[in-house]
Amino acid sequence: MRKLSPLLSVLVLISWAGAAEAQSLPSGVVFDSIHTKPGFKDPILGVSTAGFDGTDLSTLKQAFVGQAFNFGNVNNSIGGPMNITGLDFFVGEVKPVDYANVQVRIQLYDLYTGATPDTNPTGNVFANPIANPSGAAGPTWVQDLGAIPTSSLTPLSNGSGEVLQHLSFITADSPNGLTVGSLSNLGIVISFGETTTAGGPLTTSGNVSAGIRLSDTPPADPGSATSHQNSPFATGTSAALWSSRDNNYLYFRNKDGNGDFNMLGNQGNDFAPGDDDLNKQFFSGLALIMYGQGAAVIPEPSSSALLAAGLTLSLVGSAIRRRRPSQN
Repeated sequence: MRKLSPLLSVLVLISWAGAAEAQSLPSGVVFDSIHTKPGFKDPILGVSTAGFDGTDLSTLKQAFVGQAFNFGNVNNSIGGPMNITGLDFFVGEVKPVDYANVQVRIQLYDLYTGATPDTNPTGNVFANPIANPSGAAGPTWVQDLGAIPTSSLTPLSNGSGEVLQHLSFITADSPNGLTVGSLSNLGIVISFGETTTAGGPLTTSGNVSAGIRLSDTPPADPGSATSHQNSPFATGTSAALWSSRDNNYLYFRNKDGNGDFNMLGNQGNDFAPGDDDLNKQFFSGLALIMYGQGAAVIPEPSSSALLAAGLTLSLVGSAIRRRRPSQN
């Protein structure tokens, strides 16, 4: 049997590896509002409006918070669907408490309707909720985070505190994560239940809320209204803009989820130019990082891929050198 040359063996091996790789969809970060793009100021991270002034969240109706968003790091010409495989978020406490258990409740939506305080103040903000993969009633995702002692919190200047959490949506019930149909005009609502006693009943007191982020106009063009539409988010953008307030970014908040884990247009919130104590923050939003998998994701080259490429070039070069005729 005729043996393959070293060069042909390498090319066959690489072709087989490429075919195997093509069977899996690319994955990566598809939304990141915790970090900023170069040229923008780093965001202020806090619990909420209350997280900045120390008042009680429950009086500000912020036990439920929502974000309308568009994915980034994707090829929009390919389109959806997208599997959301994981989420980073902050658990924020207005007044630090030793909780025996904190439960996060997350609802994803396939459609942001465009409702804002300007456009449709009494209309629902989100539509087409993503089904719970386990078939259970209620929000899409319910998960106990376990005990969160005050010692685990990063203290904020006003006495509140927060801790970053990671959630994987890859389980036996959802082996591909949570699937949304498109890459833009999507929504997420987050709430919590908490207890200070092991095994005790969970309550939504308003003391615990998802963390938010704030940042103002980029240093290159301060005060320019058009710059507000240029997202500082490291990946992705907010889909909700408040047109009558210089296109400030919006997030949504309420006390009880309107009974259906949704929001109304008039429950949009931002930090307007008139909020002098917050230094004219235009880019309000939930502080989140989402991880996605789909055909449209633009993958970042991994170290293993670069190593394989380097090895391939080395082997090919070696094989060519061995075949080169002697110059003697």
